[in-house]
Amino acid sequence: MAAAAALEAVAPTGALWGLVHDFVMGQQEGPADQVAADVKSGSYTVLQVVEALGSSLENPEPRTRARGIQLLSQVLLQCQSLLLEKEVVHLILFYENRLKDHHLVIPSVLQGLRALVSSPFFITYCVITYSSRKEPFSSEFCPCPLGVRLPSAEEQMLKCGTKLVSANFCF
Repeated sequence: MAAAAALEAVAPTGALWGLVHDFVMGQQEGPADQVAADVKSGSYTVLQVVEALGSSLENPEPRTRARGIQLLSQVLLQCQSLLLEKEVVHLILFYENRLKDHHLVIPSVLQGLRALVSSPFFITYCVITYSSRKEPFSSEFCPCPLGVRLPSAEEQMLKCGTKLVSANFCF
């Protein structure tokens, strides 16, 4: 009975790996929607998707890396409301690093960053990362490593009151 439960636990991961492989190697767009639907339904987590993408995200071939990041980005765009704070922080750091990658990878990186910037935890990431900075509060420039200006995030922070402003956080 334990062997049957173990087999059931492995089967979905195998199916996920198949979808990931079909997308990355097959130049098909359909598997991305299926993976996102499976994440939304709870069949997989974003972490499982990242694990299934592992070798393609580290592949020396830029086109393969680009396809892997494209799949992850498409899943994030459709499932951003399901992300946990810790996942958002790690993914932002990953995508920030990928901005230095080959030019073929950059469009997929920007797509993923768009999903993460829309996450409610993006502000948390910026506050955690930049709360120790000494720059004054500014509405004209965000010193985030991503270099983005977010008026809606600024408004949210202003609603929080002077605690964030006095933390010398710039947005």
